[in-house]
Amino acid sequence: MNNGILYGRWVDYAVAVDGLHSDAEREAFAFWYDDFADPDHDARELEENFRDAYMGTFENEVDWAEQYIDDTGLLAEVPDTLRYYFDYGKYARDAFFELAGHRGDHGFHVFSNH
Repeated sequence: MNNGILYGRWVDYAVAVDGLHSDAEREAFAFWYDDFADPDHDARELEENFRDAYMGTFENEVDWAEQYIDDTGLLAEVPDTLRYYFDYGKYARDAFFELAGHRGDHGFHVFSNH
């Protein structure tokens, strides 16, 4: 019991999320802050670190994988007739050994662990 005394460093959350423009981004920031944030950083550093880690909000892991593969051109050299056989679900499953995802009210938020 702490007898009503607050311990630790407190961050002005409103300042930290000032640059976040959507409810989905603010929700993602809350998940990221709980899991990854260094409480010794100021609000500007927190937002910067969040933006470095935040990969976006998607419907689910497979939607993330489809978008990521399209954005990076990972299958660009693969003919369409073969691309049909690519398993985005398995790719997403393996990718999330290195990534973090949280389901929220505004979608599935994806973060790099680096």
